[in-house]
Order: sequence, then C-alpha cells, then structure tokens
Amino acid sequence: MKKNGILIELTPLLDVILIMLFLVLVQSQWRVDVQYEEGREAMETELALFKAQFEDEMARMRDATDQLESLVDGLESANAVVLGLVHDDEDFNQRWITIDSEGITERIFLPSDRYREGREQAILEFNAILAHIIQSTDGGATFIIFRYDSMNIFYIDRGLLRMQINIQRLHNPLVFFAEVDLRP
Repeated sequence: MKKNGILIELTPLLDVILIMLFLVLVQSQWRVDVQYEEGREAMETELALFKAQFEDEMARMRDATDQLESLVDGLESANAVVLGLVHDDEDFNQRWITIDSEGITERIFLPSDRYREGREQAILEFNAILAHIIQSTDGGATFIIFRYDSMNIFYIDRGLLRMQINIQRLHNPLVFFAEVDLRP
C-alpha cells in the first residue's frame, strides 16, 4: 500500500485565523470604548461634585466676607465701655461700679451683701446703663473692658459683674468683653 501524505490546505485555515484575529481586535476596541465612556462619566460626575463643593465654598466665603464687612462697618461705629470696681481705702464696705463710655462716667453704689435689696437695685441700674450703651451703637460693636485690682475687690463683686456682662453678650453677638487685672 502506498502511503500518500496528508494534504492540508492552508488557505481556509489562514482565513479562520484572520477572522478570529479581527474579532479579537474589534472586541478589544469595544472594551476600550466602554471603559473610556465609563471613565469619562465618572470624571464628569466627580467634576460636577467638585464644582458643587466649590460653589458652596464660594457662597460660604461670600457670606463670611459680608459678615466681616458688616463687622468692619460696626467697628467704625463701635463703642468702648470701661468698667471698674472701686473700693474706698478707708471703709472697704464702700464699693462703686464705674462705667466710662464716650467720656461720660457713671458711678453706681454697690451695697454690701447685708443690703440685698439695694444690691439688686444697683445691678438693675447697671444692666439698664449697659443695655442703653449697647443699643446706642445702632448695631455696631461694643467693646467692654473690665478693669479691677484683684487684691482690692471681692470675688463675689467681680463674678456678679461678669455674669451681668455675659447676659448682655448673649443678647447681642457684637458685644466683646475683656478683663484687665491692674494688680502690680
């Protein structure tokens, strides 16, 4: 028997290989296009988010700038109040609250603890004067400086005045307060 070699035609096999190669290339291009679209959409979403955050931050900055400008305007019409506690050197029971604002000095007698009714009246008078000074700024800032000598005042007097000032500060956010101890 005569053996003949196997005859294989390469043309149809090459055609199949080329078709498969073409399909792989088309499919990979399609995947690249899909990934590109997904990436573009993700970037657009993130850009929109950053843009919204930026606009929110700009709005907040504009509000802060407006508040700062109103504060600066308020500072131009600001009022300074200097408070003090004065004790008579000879009779330590004689105590006064001094209020100095725009060159006008008010003096309120502060009775000792045993005169509770007079003490409440003094605090009411102090609150009325301080509220009038704060309202006279027409929305401007008021700076209250509380000066005292810690060696020559009663702790209860200092605490009482601080409490009354803080009550005024709660009602008006443009009231600023500082304490100065004059003790050497």
